[in-house]
Amino acid sequence: MRYILGIIILCLAWQVCLTSSKSFSHLEFIPEEEQPQSVEMIVVNEQGITETYDQTVQEEPLVKLNVSNSEKDDVDAVNCEVKAEDVSKMKRQVAAFRSKIMADAAKVKELKDLIAAYEAQIDSNVAALNEQREQIGYLNNSIAIYKTTCSNKDIELTDLQVRARADAAKLRQKDEQLSECKDRINTLAASSCLTFGNSSDIQVLNVPGVGPFMAPCESRFQGSGWTVIQRRLDGSVNFNRNWNDYRNGFGDLNGEFFIGLEKLHRMTAAQPHELLVFLETFTFRTTFITFSKFLVGSEDTDYELQQIEFNGGYYDGNGRTLTYNIGQKFSTHDRDNDNYWIKNCAKAFKGGWWFNSCKNLDYFANLNGEYKEYNPAGYNGEGIIWKEFDYTTSLSSVQMMIRPKIEENN
Repeated sequence: MRYILGIIILCLAWQVCLTSSKSFSHLEFIPEEEQPQSVEMIVVNEQGITETYDQTVQEEPLVKLNVSNSEKDDVDAVNCEVKAEDVSKMKRQVAAFRSKIMADAAKVKELKDLIAAYEAQIDSNVAALNEQREQIGYLNNSIAIYKTTCSNKDIELTDLQVRARADAAKLRQKDEQLSECKDRINTLAASSCLTFGNSSDIQVLNVPGVGPFMAPCESRFQGSGWTVIQRRLDGSVNFNRNWNDYRNGFGDLNGEFFIGLEKLHRMTAAQPHELLVFLETFTFRTTFITFSKFLVGSEDTDYELQQIEFNGGYYDGNGRTLTYNIGQKFSTHDRDNDNYWIKNCAKAFKGGWWFNSCKNLDYFANLNGEYKEYNPAGYNGEGIIWKEFDYTTSLSSVQMMIRPKIEENN
């Protein structure tokens, strides 16, 4: 705005000077009334192009002077010189202003171009940003879908893990059932304690002809696999029993008991067995006696002791005591099968056994006799007797065990 006002002033001064130089001799003093004059106005538009316009301006009223013609000429000459210098100076200023305006216009144009370039870049960036926002939105939607999918997969995985654990539990249960079935099969197939290895517990045996039954196994004496068929410990069980009791068995498997003649027959008839006898006195003297053969006949033979063979021979040490009864039938107080016609040996000695004669006591044995607490038996045969081991007193504890012959099962 200041530039425009300066240009207007210069134009006015230039117009005045031109007017004065053309009619300097005819200079008249202008009345006090305002006189309109037409001046040229230079304007720079927005594109930096200079335009001119005619404009009527009101000059200030001039003061009327009462001077002579000569004086007027001198004054006019002086005024003309002053105005000419002022006009020249103003022209220079106008040229400088014009140059500055042109330079500023060029800068403005350059700035406009730069702004246009920046705006174009901004538009491009905005478009790219919008595109990236769309991509981010798409990615966010994809992430949400993936999260939902993963969550569903987690739920499915959890469900599968639960099912897997349930299936594993069922499988373990089936394995346990299978193992139990195998154990039952093995148990049902076990006809002796050899099947149970080093067991010294009560096991279930399945002997053809008598079905499953329980019997103590023993692996602490003379190797493993022995089946206990008779045990005496403290006199807690009465062994003076009838024929049916001895045929079926009686007593406490954890204490004193007799396994039963029918089981003995079925076991020893199914395969060859050996016999192990443990003896102990009240003075804690002990011994083991082994027999390589042991076979009991059926009830039709009155459970005859059909085979008994001492490892060292019939006449070697303590083995002669039981071999004396080979071929002898079993007797009880209600069934007399001994060879002594005067009386029933089972009734006389208060226990069932394979008695031969009640009279000849030289090789006498009766492990089912009446339990006596350290009362000397002498030669009368009363008590638990194994004559060749100790003929002075009844024994404190005995145990009879059988086992299939190992060498014939290998």
